[in-house]
Amino acid sequence: MRLLASVILLAVLAPRAYADMAPLQAVRTDRPVVVDGLLDEEVWKNDLVFSSFTQQDPDQGVAPRQRTEVRLSFDDDALYVGARMFDSAPDSVVARLSRRDNDAASDAFALMLDPFHDKRTGYYFVVSAAGTLMDGVLMNDGWDDSSWDGVWQARAHRDAQ
Repeated sequence: MRLLASVILLAVLAPRAYADMAPLQAVRTDRPVVVDGLLDEEVWKNDLVFSSFTQQDPDQGVAPRQRTEVRLSFDDDALYVGARMFDSAPDSVVARLSRRDNDAASDAFALMLDPFHDKRTGYYFVVSAAGTLMDGVLMNDGWDDSSWDGVWQARAHRDAQ
């Protein structure tokens, strides 16, 4: 299954601790989602939104200062992730362009998947505000290997919100 992410505006937020997370439901779509950074397809207009996030940095575990909404969709070939991050000062979003898997200290959206549901291994996918892709393998509950390059797409789009 391919992973495709469509992201609007990016901020550094992390989901609540794994055990406390409410389930995020995915909506089946009958047509592929266009990965262009715009969440204008009908599938993104549903009420199945996840917005119960907490901060990781700078204040771990507290409510975020900005709102974030994430929706999931899928078809026979792909999992689609639509994320909208709001920012009261969008001109302050850091969006440095870099090569794939190079962290340019930019604002970014990250998704971590635990496909084996063992809470010890998985994969991470990151797209920066400039559209740089980063990914890797998670293992042993704290190590990661960024040499893995999954086949996936993501686009970032910034607007006035």
